[in-house]
Amino acid sequence: MQRPPQTMQSDDDLAAKRFQHFCAAVELAKDNIEKDHHKRELRYQRFQEHAAKANMEGRNAALKRFSHKEERGLLAKCKVWSIADFEQVDVLGEGSFGVVHLVRRVGTDDYCVLKQMKKAAYTKKNSRARIFAERNLLASAQSHWFVELLATFQDAAHVYMVMEFLQGGDLLHYLIEKGRFTACETCFYMAELLEALDTLHGLGFVHRDVKPDNMVLDGSGHLKLLDFGLCTDLLGGQGHERRQAENDAADARNLRRSCVGTLQYLAPDVLLGEYSKEVDIWSFGVIVFECLAGFPMFLLPRESDQQDSHWKLVTDKIMRYREVVPEMLDVARQFGHFPPSAEQLLLGVLQDRQERLSAADCKYEPFFFGINFSRLHNLEPPFKIEVSGPTDARYFTDKDRKMHPRKALPAPQPEELARKDEDLEWVQYEYDRWVQELQNPEADISNLFSRKLATAQHE
Repeated sequence: MQRPPQTMQSDDDLAAKRFQHFCAAVELAKDNIEKDHHKRELRYQRFQEHAAKANMEGRNAALKRFSHKEERGLLAKCKVWSIADFEQVDVLGEGSFGVVHLVRRVGTDDYCVLKQMKKAAYTKKNSRARIFAERNLLASAQSHWFVELLATFQDAAHVYMVMEFLQGGDLLHYLIEKGRFTACETCFYMAELLEALDTLHGLGFVHRDVKPDNMVLDGSGHLKLLDFGLCTDLLGGQGHERRQAENDAADARNLRRSCVGTLQYLAPDVLLGEYSKEVDIWSFGVIVFECLAGFPMFLLPRESDQQDSHWKLVTDKIMRYREVVPEMLDVARQFGHFPPSAEQLLLGVLQDRQERLSAADCKYEPFFFGINFSRLHNLEPPFKIEVSGPTDARYFTDKDRKMHPRKALPAPQPEELARKDEDLEWVQYEYDRWVQELQNPEADISNLFSRKLATAQHE
């Protein structure tokens, strides 16, 4: 007898939620229109400033190029990305969130990574916020220290991120393969990690999940950060999200991965619910130790198979770091391959948050003596990436590739386009790097006057 009122209440709640999403969508659309208009005015203003210094012939020629560029920008905005734009080549990994595919853009020789995420796995508002935060950061940062985001789009069941394919694989692959790194190898890649973290912190963000799995090498062997799903701004506000995710029994596999991957890199201040850029520096220190020693500082215990026991035992070690860190340094020293300069660095990093070295402080530590941080990308990396072609994924050793059958991309379903975001929960998720570059008001205008602008085609 009570079911009809409950159903009515549920329908009312759904209607209210949709109305809220609709209002937010309208406001967001208005904001985007205003931003586009402002960018267009800035581009025209910068063009006029250059035109005032050019002769009539040069001004007329540049105006044609400028108009053509603006036209291409408008046409590019009409592009609607879909799964039909890609052909599957391989599966690089699979998790509770979805599947990571290696794909080729149809009609081109461009290979990229397509991250396919199930919308059903992100029903909570804060979970969706993580996806948007990652997209926004990668779209705005455009740093050679971060994986490059090319596009985002959605269908009825999934959201997708299109990113560059970093053929070198993650740093964990090399740790497993080599056992441990030399002091020179560790010095180089930890210097690049410091630069990446310094850049991220300078943008006002904390990564919160720094670990070898999230440090990937590009085709030249240089390091890039990825997986910014747990990234938050320095003002905080998301301090309890990790515990909420870990308490989610429906995501048991992700919980296990978190404990064997993320748990051992957590700073003691994180366990106390405090987030600041210093938590990334703690993780950096734990990774330095692991690279040199060949084993984690905060070892996962083998005494119990129970997840709760693992969590409690490891967190206890982290909270007792004043005892554990010197003990583990003694153990590593016995193997004879742990330089004193590394010990000095770690004793300065694995400290209370207030006493912890900053990224800038770390650069002046003796461990990094001789490293020119401003020229890291011009240096030859220690690891050589040898691949047979643009689809070679030999450096990806994700267990999912061996344990699970290869999952094909979803078949394109044009009839779903009209209802791909029925509840307006993923409004304005779509992003196109090409459009952003064409509409960038900071783009170089002078080349329109000095030489003919190459006409690039957006397919």
